[in-house]
Amino acid sequence: KLLDLSAARKAGGHGRVLGSVDSRWQKSDAALNVVAGGAIAVDTPVTAFQWLCDPLPPRWEAAREHTHTLSQIWESLPDPKPDTKWEKAALAADFDPGLKDDPMSAPPPPPLRAWKERQLFVPGWAAPFVNPFYFARRGLLAGLREFWPQLTGDVLDVGCGRQPYREFIPAARYVGLEVDTPRTRASFSADAYYDGRTLPFPDASFDAVLCSQVFEHVFAPAEFLAEIRRVLRPGGRLLLTVPFVWDEHEQPHDFARYSSFGLRALLEQAGFAVAAQRKSTADSRVLFQLVNAYLYKTTRTSSRGLDWLAMLALMAPVNLLGLAVGWLLPANPDLYLDNIVLARKPAGAPPAARCGARPTA
Repeated sequence: KLLDLSAARKAGGHGRVLGSVDSRWQKSDAALNVVAGGAIAVDTPVTAFQWLCDPLPPRWEAAREHTHTLSQIWESLPDPKPDTKWEKAALAADFDPGLKDDPMSAPPPPPLRAWKERQLFVPGWAAPFVNPFYFARRGLLAGLREFWPQLTGDVLDVGCGRQPYREFIPAARYVGLEVDTPRTRASFSADAYYDGRTLPFPDASFDAVLCSQVFEHVFAPAEFLAEIRRVLRPGGRLLLTVPFVWDEHEQPHDFARYSSFGLRALLEQAGFAVAAQRKSTADSRVLFQLVNAYLYKTTRTSSRGLDWLAMLALMAPVNLLGLAVGWLLPANPDLYLDNIVLARKPAGAPPAARCGARPTA
């Protein structure tokens, strides 16, 4: 695994370590890890860093004993050498892995698959026919839209998954972060990975943090919120969403459900000021969403065709019926799907000490 220098060119040849990158960086029979606590330059001596890959293969030991630049150390490593435009540009710190429209990035998914994935998180007119979580995702999207304009400057997305909301956030710099597991590396689109304990950024690194549908997977919420507060700048904003009514999921890493009052208390105890609080889908559509969540889990098969048939024959009618009933019956603010909270780190707040939680989404 090599160093992520995604912001190096933007910062005048310097960048911060965001974390390890994917397997395309791996060289031969071992991986090289270089970690620094702050800004680094491409021509910084490698001996200034902490080496994490111990023991190093014998062929690499000489590199450890001498002062080389990052470029020189790359050239000294065993084959295969970087032979693609993507790798060479990344080594030169010209490539920002956050830029999904970069021609050197991975090819986009097939159009039909991309359309279906978009309907799952950004529901359109056809979503009731293809999205078993239609009411949950529609309500979440509506609640998030209200607060997206406030996520400006440097934005961190904790538990970013495939970054479905990135296009809507007016960030100058956007960093998607995921816990480092084989599953997240294979399935998600993170710009950086971490150990699930300490966010790998210096204090006061971001103007805003988005944490959507992750908090229920955090076993120690106080420590997790302390880490978010630490990396936020004074006056920084946290946009947090978490389920209130939902089935158990991503087992065994599903630890909690929060009422609106419990969530506010946790945030205030962590030193945040709650600026706004919303409840999504607070009406009879909750019941129809729970029916579809049940049908989705009980009808899943190994056949994509059968799954599509179950969606169209069973879950789509439930979505359509839920739309009609939700329009007819009154709202109930005590029964809802998700909490959506905008909180702020007070301006002039003292820096928080490092402490850890272990989100395992």
